[in-house]
Amino acid sequence: MKKAYQPGDILIFKAEDDFLSRSIAWLTNSDVSHSAMFYTKDSIVETIAPGVVQNRVCTGKGDFAYLLRLTPSKDSAPLIQAAKKYLDAGTQYNFPALLYLGGLLLCRRITPTKRLLSITERIMDAACLELDKLLQRLAKHPENRSMVCSQFVYQVYEDCGEAYRIHIHGALQNGFKQDNMLQETHTIRLLDLQEPAAISLAATKESDLDAVSDVKCVIRDVEEEENLIAQLYQALSSADTENSIAMDSIERDGSFEMVPIVNKFAGKLKKLTQVLGMDAPIDSLFVAPADFVYHAENLENLGEIQIERIR
Repeated sequence: MKKAYQPGDILIFKAEDDFLSRSIAWLTNSDVSHSAMFYTKDSIVETIAPGVVQNRVCTGKGDFAYLLRLTPSKDSAPLIQAAKKYLDAGTQYNFPALLYLGGLLLCRRITPTKRLLSITERIMDAACLELDKLLQRLAKHPENRSMVCSQFVYQVYEDCGEAYRIHIHGALQNGFKQDNMLQETHTIRLLDLQEPAAISLAATKESDLDAVSDVKCVIRDVEEEENLIAQLYQALSSADTENSIAMDSIERDGSFEMVPIVNKFAGKLKKLTQVLGMDAPIDSLFVAPADFVYHAENLENLGEIQIERIR
């Protein structure tokens, strides 16, 4: 590590050995899956179920993470105050795992095999239902609107104004890890399947939200969700470029009804950006840990650090 850590520094944790972490890392073509921020010299703030928490930590042992710092460096006081606002409010984290994975599958490039598209369809349908619930919660509790974005750390820096804003080069891209880089000719971005007419879904009435998703695809318990995420990772990691499905084939044949589910999910996400008052593209909701490490123009990577949470 090049420099000593300080409050306001960003921690980007290496992916753990579970299927959710592995899937996030694979979809962002990286080795990371979680972010946090130093709050004091011996504590961090992060989002875990059910919300924003402060955890005491020690260094020199535990999980490996990249340590990042804004450059040129800024006073950490505004960052600490911004994070404190969420801690004091007991802010809940409103992006369930399947909603986040659905967003990554929509916005990041994938190799579209039949197996992966089938699982993606199920995840996106479940994500649509989660999005319905989220929109309903936002209507009842508008004070929590600012924390529905997928990365708490990104939002904290955003709250501090232009001087603190993290600039991600080229919007949201895949990471630079070369050993599992897929050939561009065999990958697609499902968001590019979206039809202009899908935006009309953004006008969906809140009273209709819970009736939009197919009840057959609801994920009913944690075990079922974990099994679906395991299937996703297995499909991602075993994707065969020779058996991938071309974009025009998906559009022409409606493979696994991907175009309708993409339209539905993208339309609901557009509704979310409207509720949040965001003048930004859909993929801005899905900033990933890899974007901090590999694509942030104004973050300096100070090297690796080991962090252990003290329970």
